[in-house]
Amino acid sequence: MNGETPTDFIDKHYPDGFSGVELSVKQCTEIAAIAAKASFWRGDVLQRPPNSLYFVEEGDEEEFQTIVCLGGMFGSPYLVEQAEDVLKVTPHDTDESHSVQVEGVEMGITFPIMDAFVNGEEKTFQISNEDNTGSFSMTYEGATFDVIVMSLKEYELCSHMKEPRKLDTSNKILSPMPGTLISYSVENGEHVIEDQDICIVEAMKMQNVIRAPRSGVIKKLHAKEGSSMMADEIIVEFEKND
Repeated sequence: MNGETPTDFIDKHYPDGFSGVELSVKQCTEIAAIAAKASFWRGDVLQRPPNSLYFVEEGDEEEFQTIVCLGGMFGSPYLVEQAEDVLKVTPHDTDESHSVQVEGVEMGITFPIMDAFVNGEEKTFQISNEDNTGSFSMTYEGATFDVIVMSLKEYELCSHMKEPRKLDTSNKILSPMPGTLISYSVENGEHVIEDQDICIVEAMKMQNVIRAPRSGVIKKLHAKEGSSMMADEIIVEFEKND
């Protein structure tokens, strides 16, 4: 590596701009297979969650079965099953299964980088944002997915949960963190310009100046000065643009 990467790399290779990576079905099934392996391995070492959740009785033997949701609980589910020396991965609502062979997994407890041979090719994954439920984020081929690995029973129960409604916050300023609203620099009905100071929120003894994300007219100041704010609580609402 001689540090010869040109400064026009993005313009040259992405003339229309870079808007993220879209992985193929094959790549997504590989992520699902690796996520299942990683979750089971880490669960076994860290004693969470109970490994028995991932196995079903098939005659005198136990077979590995799990659901991997890419994109979080309401993302795309994949059924991952152990089939001899490979993993059989089936996207939800399809009958098309993909065989994924995972070998030579190398991963540390505290090191987020994971190497493995997937269908004979060496691949590198990164695990981050793991919480105490075993959910985590996985980065592969430039794309990052929130991943939840569940037993079949857990997925069956979770399927009854409704996806949270997405609120339109385009005309609102939300508190970026828990804290105290110290003061406003604007009033109801005032016209403000982009980046104008709106208010100050104090958190952990630091005062954070909140600025207008766009120009517009203040419709309502929702919180009172001196009040405690939760993260993502509405502070200011703008009049809607015509």
